[in-house]
Amino acid sequence: MVYQNEFEELFRLYYQDCIRFAYSFMKNTTDSEEIVQEVFLKLWQKRDAIEIQTSAKGYLMAAIRNKAYEHLRKLTTMPKFLPEDNVPDHLSVNELHFENKQLDIALKQAVNELPPKCREVFLLSRHHQLKYKQIAEHMDISVKTVENHIGKALKILHSSIEHLLIIIIFLGAVGESIQFFI
Repeated sequence: MVYQNEFEELFRLYYQDCIRFAYSFMKNTTDSEEIVQEVFLKLWQKRDAIEIQTSAKGYLMAAIRNKAYEHLRKLTTMPKFLPEDNVPDHLSVNELHFENKQLDIALKQAVNELPPKCREVFLLSRHHQLKYKQIAEHMDISVKTVENHIGKALKILHSSIEHLLIIIIFLGAVGESIQFFI
């Protein structure tokens, strides 16, 4: 349980570190601040229910990483069509849909190519929305092993689709909103 004085102390001690960590994902100060504020807000709102198993800083960094990846997933799943006024001059809505579909295919293929245990942990976390502790219990492994698998999966996925993202950004299909991913 986190009390107001402890919360204020956590905020004072780790806010700048959290911003820098979020920026390493987002490459944008505004989005980084928003993510950190969301994490601290959620910590305060759920202070009675949250049990921090690691250090407070470790908990915050994991929460920020997860929130950044959640933000990334939302940005990479573009709508199936965009209004014409949002489409760059040289691209049609069909071309945008094609590029989005290509990214989706590449992500699915990259997930399928993950090592089996790594893929299972990743899917339980991202698609079934299980917490690390739940995954650890389900698979009879430690929470640290779950964290390692997730980190490995994200690193592999990033490197697997990075080339496609560069091409999409270069063509202007996704625009500035996804550039932080690279």
